[in-house]
Amino acid sequence: WIKPAEVAAALPAGAALIELRRFLDPAQIPTATDTPLPWRYRAYVLNERGNLTIVELGSQATLEPLLRLAYTATAEQLSDAAERWEALSTAILMPLRAAAGKATTWFIVPDAALHQVPFQALLPDRQVRLLNTGRDLLRTQQARKANASAVVVAGNPAISKPLAGSALEARGIARLLATTPVEGSAFNKTLLAQLRSPRMLHLATHGFWQDINHGGSARTVDPEPAQDPMLRSGIVVSNDDRVSAADFLGLDLKATELVTLSGCSTGLGDLHDSEGLFGLQRGIQVAGARSVLTSLWPVDDAATSDWMLRFYSLLKQGHGRADALAAVQSAFRDHPNPQWRHPYYWAGWQLVGDWRPIEGLQ
Repeated sequence: WIKPAEVAAALPAGAALIELRRFLDPAQIPTATDTPLPWRYRAYVLNERGNLTIVELGSQATLEPLLRLAYTATAEQLSDAAERWEALSTAILMPLRAAAGKATTWFIVPDAALHQVPFQALLPDRQVRLLNTGRDLLRTQQARKANASAVVVAGNPAISKPLAGSALEARGIARLLATTPVEGSAFNKTLLAQLRSPRMLHLATHGFWQDINHGGSARTVDPEPAQDPMLRSGIVVSNDDRVSAADFLGLDLKATELVTLSGCSTGLGDLHDSEGLFGLQRGIQVAGARSVLTSLWPVDDAATSDWMLRFYSLLKQGHGRADALAAVQSAFRDHPNPQWRHPYYWAGWQLVGDWRPIEGLQ
């Protein structure tokens, strides 16, 4: 067992850990089976001194409709997307600000539907680091695995609908990282299966996620094999081949600092209460990667190429992973292309895991 005091001791100065949880009050569970369960959300806020504050955020019936409206407005590039996110921020972030006090760095552990909140975009005045659990603060203090192999950058797979931006992105990032990009038919399942802990892995292609729950509540039982969420999310590597989240589980990424899945909706998956997100992100982190960069909704090919090149340029300059993400998001808010200032083009990228610089890139 890991005690709260151990986690608090791992917090940097001026930081707070915020673990979000969706829960049921047993006393409030209705006896009628056709009555919706009264799910609620709360936050556990732990500061560096070990003080714990519990914040009641409200009911699922209040918060999740606000999230769905904001998410849909963004994914469909509607003009009121920013206002929709502001309404959700008022409901969730204002009480968290009061509880976190003067903490300038927030380590956030989402739960259930709140995995779909772009916290790093909604808190530009805070240093936001997303974790799977508060215990990750202790894991990041462990020595990095040695024996990482070369950086791997792949994009522009041999598919019927080529991704022009993906090709430019892969070639540009490969130049920054002094490697040769993998493109066309060479970008395949065999390439991925043969990986042995690349130091960094960047994959620019189509992502997929099949939502059979249609936004419903998280399941509390194991899915049938045909419904396995680890088989319903993945990336496309050719017209005939897909690499699922389950395939990523079998990769060797134990010494990999960062995996980037540059494609549509690569950060989505089934939402399970207190068990995290079941999808690509989970598969990659179970395989051993220290951090994962994914998208919360469909992405634009050209804008994504621009976004990623800016991000890797900052990594190359020695910026931390989370700080580089925040800097690119800030730049896109005032992008020279006015269309790309909409949250659709920049707010959906989220980094989970190790937030620090990648040593030795300079």
